[in-house]
Amino acid sequence: MPSYATFSPARAPTSVDRSREVRVIGTEFGDGYEQTQADGLNALRDKLTVKWDNLTIAQTNSIDAFFQARYAVPFNWTPPQQSIQKLWRCTTWSVAYVERHASVSATLEEVFA
Repeated sequence: MPSYATFSPARAPTSVDRSREVRVIGTEFGDGYEQTQADGLNALRDKLTVKWDNLTIAQTNSIDAFFQARYAVPFNWTPPQQSIQKLWRCTTWSVAYVERHASVSATLEEVFA
């Protein structure tokens, strides 16, 4: 079993927006009738939009460096308000600098490996 890095940011995120998607497979028949079912064991997948506001430059650089180093390789993280660590992948994030502070926004997608 592969070993994955654990994401441990210096601060908890300011906001976490979660969306969920169920992957389905199905067949359409005539007259609008269709049959669908969940596609596999891990058909329910979480997607998080995570934001850290008012970070120091060092905190910002640390989060940015972690995502850069992963290069889309999955990592472990336990989101706030949850007790279960899951495997995530980050392929999109942005950094905004305002004077001596900054913010980071990232999209994390749940991974099953």
